[in-house]
Amino acid sequence: MEELNSKKKLFILFIAVILSLIFSTSPTESFFAQENVLSKDKEKLWQEAVRHNNLGNAYDEKGEFKKAIAEYKKAIEINPELVMAYNNLGNVHYKKGMLNKAAEYFKRAIEINPKIAYCHSNLGNVYYQKGDYAPAIREYKIALTLDPESAYVYNNLGDTYLHKGLTDLAIKNFKKAITLDPNFILAHFNLAEAYKIKKQFKLAKREYRRILKIKGLSNIYLKKAEEELRELK
Repeated sequence: MEELNSKKKLFILFIAVILSLIFSTSPTESFFAQENVLSKDKEKLWQEAVRHNNLGNAYDEKGEFKKAIAEYKKAIEINPELVMAYNNLGNVHYKKGMLNKAAEYFKRAIEINPKIAYCHSNLGNVYYQKGDYAPAIREYKIALTLDPESAYVYNNLGDTYLHKGLTDLAIKNFKKAITLDPNFILAHFNLAEAYKIKKQFKLAKREYRRILKIKGLSNIYLKKAEEELRELK
């Protein structure tokens, strides 16, 4: 009888072990469950950081730069790797004329992710404003490697070459900008200016006439193009 009871106890224990294996969560499942919770927490933090960043954008558009800066910094406190917040901080300081501070934020954004074209372009703008044309050209070229369809960057690169006295390279880049965006008024004006420097006045007049044909042209650009044409005649 004792032996029978022992066997019965062993059998019950065996069944209990089997059931525990069937109904309990395996170590692997537990690990993925924890990872899923962590991912959800990260997602919530990311969304919160983006909300502060977007609020900063709203303040920036209204010209309330102090409030914009505060929101961008909150976004970075929540997510120190949020590239867009660093870039936006750079933009605000650029608008305020604080070029060195702007460069710091653009460089930090690039450190986090060096493959975002507009961060390089913005840093190039800082160098351009400071008269540091060589690093400006470098940053614009990197931006174009990452985004070869940016008419805006081609125009800025052309303008930088023009300031360095490299008129032919400037013309090449202004033309590329216009090819990408035929209604890019500033690129047309810059191209006309480059032609005037080379004393190619017929080509300059052609660009001013092209500007006058652009639909929805504002009175400021209309008057400017007409004045330039009159002077060339």
